[in-house]
Amino acid sequence: MNNAARLRCVVHHDPDLTVVGCVACGELVDEPDLVADTGHFSVACCTFHPYHSWCYRAAPPDPRPWTRCADCGVRLAAAEVLAAARWLAGFHRRLHRRALKGTAGESDASTAEIASVAPRPPAVRFVRARQRGTYVPRVPRLKPLFTGADRDSHGWLGRSFEIVHASACVGEPAAVVRLRTAPDDIELRLVYADELEQAGDDERAEFVRHDAARRRGERFARLEERLRNIRASLPSSWREAVVRRR
Repeated sequence: MNNAARLRCVVHHDPDLTVVGCVACGELVDEPDLVADTGHFSVACCTFHPYHSWCYRAAPPDPRPWTRCADCGVRLAAAEVLAAARWLAGFHRRLHRRALKGTAGESDASTAEIASVAPRPPAVRFVRARQRGTYVPRVPRLKPLFTGADRDSHGWLGRSFEIVHASACVGEPAAVVRLRTAPDDIELRLVYADELEQAGDDERAEFVRHDAARRRGERFARLEERLRNIRASLPSSWREAVVRRR
């Protein structure tokens, strides 16, 4: 079969977002938080892979070794990283079990199915680090962590993901802790934006204000584009505290 004929035979799958969790952390993704990565592993894989905006980075920062959190630099336990990597390595199977076949029009998955999957190990999570254009390895390679069969099946993770603490980072500022405890409080975020601006951190202040505008229902292309451009260089744990909704 030639390539053209093979492509005509492929059935793509669209994840059903009522039951599909974020590829990186496994939690359900609300539409305002969704980032769709259109990169495929092959022509027969899913049409897109769903991520939270804080679990996805289009422009990764300078890398840290896999032994350190990519956000705060604190050392990570090798056993915890390995457990999370083994969980993440099976994401394509979880994704395909909760997919809408492009030719079927409906899903055979149920909302209860999300609870039947092994939970993500709680200590660390992975952030998709997308390198656009010519590939330059800027995220840590994990092969030294793995042995035997693990080395072959999981070594690719280090080319695609950063490793971070699963929630709050060590030494997180009190203002960010307050945001975590009030995920739907817009006024609190605007006060925090003023504090950031007074401290000279204009980029984070702008990000917080843009997110507050989106929460108020001001949805337009320039706002969304600006949010995407700013968040590329910000720590994922901080973005999660600012953007996450209850």
